[in-house]
Amino acid sequence: MKRAVVIPLLFVANIIIATNSLSAQNSEPALRWSFSPQVGTDLGVTLPYPMKAINGVFNPYPEILPSLGARTTFRFKRGWVFAAELTYKTVAMTANARVENQMMLSNNETPQYFSGTAFLNSRFSQLEIPLYAKYLIGKRGIHRVLIGGYWSYILDGLFTTEARKGYIGSQPDSADDIIDPSNPILMDFSSSLGSWDAGVLVGYELGINERLNMGLRIMTGMRDIFGGRTPFEYKMIHLRGTIVVSYNIFETSSR
Repeated sequence: MKRAVVIPLLFVANIIIATNSLSAQNSEPALRWSFSPQVGTDLGVTLPYPMKAINGVFNPYPEILPSLGARTTFRFKRGWVFAAELTYKTVAMTANARVENQMMLSNNETPQYFSGTAFLNSRFSQLEIPLYAKYLIGKRGIHRVLIGGYWSYILDGLFTTEARKGYIGSQPDSADDIIDPSNPILMDFSSSLGSWDAGVLVGYELGINERLNMGLRIMTGMRDIFGGRTPFEYKMIHLRGTIVVSYNIFETSSR
């Protein structure tokens, strides 16, 4: 008689345990707070804004460079996580351009107009602080949508242009100086660069397992890289894509 009672009870208990285990696997993670080192790679460019203002052809060639940082996350509501990061990175590119009557300020800040082909080189080493919210999709929350912004402090900036072929004049369509490939003119605008940048961030993150995550972000600057005193007729802004991998080494649970 006892066996007849115990066996069904054990069977029911096993079902309850299995059901709870399956529910836990299919539910949102209990993670409340985490700290993670992360590594990544950046592919970024510095673009004229608006693009039509360049009055010609602009072909950027971004460099793929590594980044290193850390992040912390805090779940403040079911399905929502706040994240803050600190990352050191360098974003660099070269570009070829062909323009007509492109106005720029000379070293003594007088306007001059260039028509022809030029080479551009830019490099920005920076400390970047992204702040964003993550929305966890599905019961397990392994798919996450990111939206927020970033602020970065420029540690070292380089921005040069080299006029290789064409002509420069004090007025549009005037050829005061002829430029050929054997005698290019180098103009360095690095001293005019701003010391910080800020912009918006959107992205996607995949939870590979309970601790390992991989994400993709797109970030675009909202501030002129020259900090408001641009030597050109248009703004130059940052645009970059970032792939990051993070691993939670410290975490706490809400359960």
